[in-house]
Amino acid sequence: MTFLIASDKAGGSNFRPTTIKCLVAYCVGVPIIEKKWLTESEQCGRALSIDNFLVDSNEVEKEHGFSLQKTLQNGKLERQKGGLLRGVDVYICPGGKIKCVELKFLLHLMGANLLSKQSQLGSVSCPQKLIIIEGNDTPNNRAIIKKARSRLVKTITHADFLDLVMKQDLSVLKLPTVYEEGSNSGPIDETEQTSPNKSVRELKNLA
Repeated sequence: MTFLIASDKAGGSNFRPTTIKCLVAYCVGVPIIEKKWLTESEQCGRALSIDNFLVDSNEVEKEHGFSLQKTLQNGKLERQKGGLLRGVDVYICPGGKIKCVELKFLLHLMGANLLSKQSQLGSVSCPQKLIIIEGNDTPNNRAIIKKARSRLVKTITHADFLDLVMKQDLSVLKLPTVYEEGSNSGPIDETEQTSPNKSVRELKNLA
């Protein structure tokens, strides 16, 4: 994938920043261009430079609070390193706004280690490098989230995940320093310090 061609609409480019195709583009760091590049390249009989056909993202950047250029730069850099969520375990609670198959694909592109079963939560070696994505408001999901938060496990909503993908920056989740590459220790929570061994034992209660 070298670039993404956005759809057209009357009056200009139809850049919808939260479509699965755009989210994939952020994760791999490829430019998003207008569809007229195809027709003008065909008219010229050669592939034109895409530099003059980049989508106009000013309005959506203001609406969603991100910089497309910075996102694509971050995404490309993180992809070269193995993905933004490399080394991070992720469990998806059932349900939510984003389709599960799309969510899994994005997590794969971002290098996450996907936990497919709830029972796998008990085998996580480092709870401070685990993210749980919240799903529908069900008794089982509420129980998982409640126990996870009490064990210092990071939980995020689907909206949080979209924000993460659209910015390609872990700092938007305010994760503890243990998530940083090469870090095996550090402050977990200013209000509660829990030893790794204790966290591992307590996390088994989530499974």
